[in-house]
Amino acid sequence: MINGPPALVDTNVLIHSYDTSSDHCGDCKILLDNGEDGLCDLILTPQVLAEFFTVVTNSQKTPNPLSKDDALHEMRLLARIYKMIDCPSDVLGRVDGLLTQLDFSGKQIHDLFLVATMFAHGITHIYTYDALFEKIPGVTVLTP
Repeated sequence: MINGPPALVDTNVLIHSYDTSSDHCGDCKILLDNGEDGLCDLILTPQVLAEFFTVVTNSQKTPNPLSKDDALHEMRLLARIYKMIDCPSDVLGRVDGLLTQLDFSGKQIHDLFLVATMFAHGITHIYTYDALFEKIPGVTVLTP
């Protein structure tokens, strides 16, 4: 039985689940295991997987980086386990609408692309440790 609404998993949750030195590692692994077991409806996007690859293969951002091959293997595994949603064709218009409402700039655009994708698929919940999402009307932030 699935508990709660469908929720996007942000990149930072995936990264914490692979980083055994992270204080959040255990909670993130439990969340992902629950999703794999069908206890919650977890959703990923290609953007989240690309960001995951960027971080986990970078020795300046990750204490124990994965090789390119290992990271690709993990991405494929995650894409098979969890529901994947694509970026909608009208994402730029959706992001534009969000930018007119919010005072965001720079790298925050990545988060707005995620929110635009979420909203296009009727998803309003996200598992994340990024407080920025709390500033976006219509988004419910969950922590693992």
